[in-house]
Amino acid sequence: MPLPEPKPLPPLDDLTLEHLGVVASEIQRNQATKEGVMLFTLCAPALVDELRRFRAFRLRMQDMASRMAERSAAEGPALRLLDGGRSDA
Repeated sequence: MPLPEPKPLPPLDDLTLEHLGVVASEIQRNQATKEGVMLFTLCAPALVDELRRFRAFRLRMQDMASRMAERSAAEGPALRLLDGGRSDA
């Protein structure tokens, strides 16, 4: 029987995210301290949750932009008809 999905962790604050970025860079260069690696390991689930939230937000924004573009394209000809074919340009 599969385990239930864990609850999302609370968002990380900006200072912690900045510090984790530095630690990630140190890990990549193989220069991280033991404490830095421990912090990164402990925060990894929260980082994954942050990425999921960001992806969901990005997808919502892309969907909204797409719908706005479709609406604008649909309204354009209708507005020109209402204006009697006049152009403000």
